[in-house]
Amino acid sequence: MRCSAILLMAVVLIGCADESHTATSPVAAPTKPTSQPALSAPASVKPLPVAGGDMQDPKYASLSGRFEFDGVMPPPAGNFAVGGQNCGAIAAVPREELLIDKDRGVANVVVYLLTKDVALPPNAIKPPEAPAVIDNKDCRFQPHVLMMRTGQTLRITNSDPVSHNTMAVSHANNDFNQIIPTGQPVEIKNLLKPERLPFQVQCSIHAFMKGYVVLRDNPFMAVSTSDGRFQIDGLPVGQPLEFQVWHEHAGYVKKVQLDGQAATWNIGRFKKTLQPGENKLGTIKSQF
Repeated sequence: MRCSAILLMAVVLIGCADESHTATSPVAAPTKPTSQPALSAPASVKPLPVAGGDMQDPKYASLSGRFEFDGVMPPPAGNFAVGGQNCGAIAAVPREELLIDKDRGVANVVVYLLTKDVALPPNAIKPPEAPAVIDNKDCRFQPHVLMMRTGQTLRITNSDPVSHNTMAVSHANNDFNQIIPTGQPVEIKNLLKPERLPFQVQCSIHAFMKGYVVLRDNPFMAVSTSDGRFQIDGLPVGQPLEFQVWHEHAGYVKKVQLDGQAATWNIGRFKKTLQPGENKLGTIKSQF
């Protein structure tokens, strides 16, 4: 009991160090890449249902862009050595904190609307009936960053031949800590409040496993794909909107270049009034 209390205090202290990052657990030291296939983020991230059909409707707009790593490229991310932590046949798990493709595109950058009380498209007023699913697979949380709506059920599955645990300490909702046996999904139904930042999910059985959940009360959110691209559809036209940009390695994305022009996004936020149809931010460079 005393050891558990000390561990909990340590996690809380780490989380308080910088509110733009969520608390993390100690992880195994990275190893050099093995013969395992190289990790890549999904080529596309399935968006949440938003606007009904025709984006030519003058009431709606889309916002898109591409995040690109700026500066000297970091060394390859490498792997976590599984060691004595049983992951079946898997000996190493790729690191996912900062994924950069061959053209400098940055994956898993989160963009979401902060402005409150905006009009929602008719088919987005209620949260999706289908659950948002995060899978324990190959000793990773997949997807690494999950988007979901308040009131939507979170289903945690386990495709691995070994048991996992999924633990989360959120900012606004009840924490949860569930054992996820192989082939026995667990559902979390009480996520009713929007989270100001993505919250981390961890596996206390496999200390290197972590992922993130973006929980908002509207569907206006996106996670950049493996080439750094994102798009949010169904946004309202003609009113000032404020957006949050966050990445697990950088926290708030603050110092950027927009098509070559330096800009500062205070605590990772920017404002934009959208025109009907497509609104393109272009290439957004940052050091992440």
